[in-house]
Amino acid sequence: MIPKRHQIKPLNFILAMILELILASALSFFGTSASAHPVSFEGGYSLMSEFSTFRRETSFIYSPSWNTGTGITWEQMDSIGSFTSLQMSWLIQRWNMNDAQGNIYVLGGPGYFDATDLNLQINSFGNSEFRSDSFFRYGFQADYETRKFYSMVRFSENRVYTNSKNKNDILFNMLDLKLGFAPYKGNYNQLNSWLILNLRSDTNFDKIMIIPTLRFYFNNYLWEVAQDLDGNSYLNFMTRF
Repeated sequence: MIPKRHQIKPLNFILAMILELILASALSFFGTSASAHPVSFEGGYSLMSEFSTFRRETSFIYSPSWNTGTGITWEQMDSIGSFTSLQMSWLIQRWNMNDAQGNIYVLGGPGYFDATDLNLQINSFGNSEFRSDSFFRYGFQADYETRKFYSMVRFSENRVYTNSKNKNDILFNMLDLKLGFAPYKGNYNQLNSWLILNLRSDTNFDKIMIIPTLRFYFNNYLWEVAQDLDGNSYLNFMTRF
């Protein structure tokens, strides 16, 4: 069964914008780094992977400067197809404090979408058989964290290049809101743990997904294990070098 495709609901888009503004305002009044940031240190590399019951994504990013990142992202969704895209990330604002850090990023890049191996017709693209095409991914991420508190909002969307007004050119979009806390304060050379609640709006589903998450990081390695209320499992991994 093909999931329903639709553009992001206006309420979700408004929520994303409000959350970004609230987070940015809060940061202007307020390090550690337990987040999966799309920009690393100058000259650094990042490898980020997310695996779930129905989705797999891997990104490899090189940061030529402290505020830019460039690389490639591959994503496979069982009900849609595979996506391969360039990813450019820009750190547009950072707040460094004694025991906290905040960041706002924008990201995007062109890519290629392929559904030929699924033998599916994507209903949102009219009556024609849609198998593959070029697309563009764009989005933003804003995060704020201390050694005890973590928050993040992230929005991304994949849009196909089409000039037809009768076709929905959005393949899918996703909005994540994460809030978490550390049960104890660990040093950099110790195992650090976080309890995180992830709320996700995804156009593959007609509801808000609630995903309790356990996060751990040690030195340059971060990993997460999670399971949503529907029983879907998630495993995320990130390292920098």
